[in-house]
Amino acid sequence: MLDDRRSSGGGWITGGVLNWVNSFGYQGERDVMYGPYLGNVEQQVYTAASTS
Repeated sequence: MLDDRRSSGGGWITGGVLNWVNSFGYQGERDVMYGPYLGNVEQQVYTAASTS
C-alpha cells in the first residue's frame, strides 16, 4: 500500500548534483523511498538558483 505520509518532496544533492526528489514510499518497506531521477535541465535550474 502506498504511504505518502513519509514523502518530504525534498531534493537530494549528492556531490553538488541535484540527483532526485523524494516522492513516495510503501508501507512495510522501512527506510526505502522512491522518486524520479533528475537530468541536466533540473541541474541547470538548481545551479542558476544557487549562484544568484
